Amino acid sequence: MDNILREYCPFGYYQKRLTLLLSVAAIATARQVGMLVFVAAPASYHWDCVATNTHGANLLPTSRGINVTSPATGSCQQFEIGKCSPIYDNRLATATAEFGLICNKATESRFAQSLFFVGMLVGSWVAGYLSDGYGRRAAVLVGFLLSLAASVATTLATSFWMLAVSRCLAGLGTMCYAVTAHVLLSESVAPSYRALSNTLPNLVFSIGLSSLAPIAYVFSDNWRNLVTFVTVEMALLALSSWMWTSESPCWLLSNGKLEQLEAMISRWTQKEGKNLPTGLVASLSVSSDNQGEQGPQLKTSRASEQISLSPFLSRRLRFFSFSMMWTWFSLCVMYYGLSFHMKGLGSNKYVSFFLLSVAELPALILVIWALKCVGRKPCIFLCLVMTTVFCSMSAVIASQSSATSKGKVMEEASQAASSHQNVAANLQLAVSICGKFSTAAAFSCLYTYTPEVLPTPTRTSGLGVCVLISRIGAIISPFILALGDTHPSLPYIIFTAGGAISCMGMYHMPETWNKDLPESLHDVHHLFRSG
Repeated sequence: MDNILREYCPFGYYQKRLTLLLSVAAIATARQVGMLVFVAAPASYHWDCVATNTHGANLLPTSRGINVTSPATGSCQQFEIGKCSPIYDNRLATATAEFGLICNKATESRFAQSLFFVGMLVGSWVAGYLSDGYGRRAAVLVGFLLSLAASVATTLATSFWMLAVSRCLAGLGTMCYAVTAHVLLSESVAPSYRALSNTLPNLVFSIGLSSLAPIAYVFSDNWRNLVTFVTVEMALLALSSWMWTSESPCWLLSNGKLEQLEAMISRWTQKEGKNLPTGLVASLSVSSDNQGEQGPQLKTSRASEQISLSPFLSRRLRFFSFSMMWTWFSLCVMYYGLSFHMKGLGSNKYVSFFLLSVAELPALILVIWALKCVGRKPCIFLCLVMTTVFCSMSAVIASQSSATSKGKVMEEASQAASSHQNVAANLQLAVSICGKFSTAAAFSCLYTYTPEVLPTPTRTSGLGVCVLISRIGAIISPFILALGDTHPSLPYIIFTAGGAISCMGMYHMPETWNKDLPESLHDVHHLFRSG
């Protein structure tokens, strides 16, 4: 299939249209991922408490309560016994304010993001099942429809748990079309254009994420208006995907739909002013039928070859599977670990979110050039090394900052301690931004590389498994960061160890630059031998 694409339509009109459509669809992915940062943001409020004397008796009647400045924990204790009540700056600004998620209920808001990642985890498996069984186009459309239904349910949510469940469904749909889109693009263009077609959606994703900040600011008075805006976007993208998304030529070939494949390729080539030779597409299926047509002797020969190679294939595939899944897992842990640490970037959540999102854009632009000129494996390996180094630097900074801070407190030099902490925080922030730069680049490379080392029958399922494993990393990364309460450098030591293992695994992986997509396990074997 790659030979036909390379010769007759490497990156023609219909392929450019498909790339543009699925790249724009990445905006919807970004909206779904980043929306809860604003929807479930901590509520802004102050306390209205009744002043009491040391014996607990009211100095003023309850109906004449006055504002009393007190620690949050103390106010929450008074709130629980009815002596304090929250006064929200805007009850409709966030879902946490509308549903009263403060004090002992504040932790509930964190489950919404966790459930979104759980939905993405399940969606990774669903994407493989739908895409390999019913086609790439069908999986993309189902993903859009699920996300659209989830956005409508979020808008109509009457409780926070209803919102959390709808976010879980949104995560499922988001990952369903996101994973399938990368596979569809890999299978629809010639090898020399795969890096471009797979990197553009990641670039648009970052643009969509950064543009969410000003949109959220415009709708800051009511969180439901923000969700409604995202829902309308999703409806338009779902309609576009139904009208203009084409099926994967590799999937059509693998499932024996030759007439449909020939009609589609002919339409592509005619648009480029070329004519597809009659019978060329039909000849692609000959190789898969030769074994049954050339008699028992060839069958025996191929069977003996399979038997002799089976131990080697098993060992190689086990190594490949572990290396790819671990790389996806560790990268996701490091990415979200570094992102969660950078929440102290500033007091303005809109500016902070914008800067964090923009930090990925230079990496993704650089990746488009690097994948085409340097190759897949060197790019991923270098990004993994950079991320591991930045995590180790973060561990050293956190350890030194903690030790120095304790020393300053003992010397009772509070001003000097505060100054040192500010310097350490700024340095930690700079290192974390560099780490996010390298992890974003590595993820973009992996989305191009992984489909290129998987055979066609299990390409989407294999990528889905890798993404599924990475979602587990996203779910547990906050718990790894919680280990910082034991020692500030412990989370970064774990990140560094995971990154080092990923570097060693990637070093032994094959290169796929300008090589045909493997159609079977034997092709994967030859890829490892030549890599």
